Amino acid sequence: MFNLREELKLIIMREGTSMAKTLRNMKAEGYKISQPSNISKSIKRETIQFKHVKELLDYLGYKITIERK
Repeated sequence: MFNLREELKLIIMREGTSMAKTLRNMKAEGYKISQPSNISKSIKRETIQFKHVKELLDYLGYKITIERK
């Protein structure tokens, strides 16, 4: 089963940063995101909105690809 939280943690670790730092930088650069703690909580609860995941991945230089099985 796909675990979004673990995937995001791995990507952020590969980039040499932390979730909190990434979210603070995004907010400083004008991304319209809520407080970093709210995003982190929504990731843990698996209630994060798709647009936030997309923005986070875009900021880190990644994209989402959907493929047919």
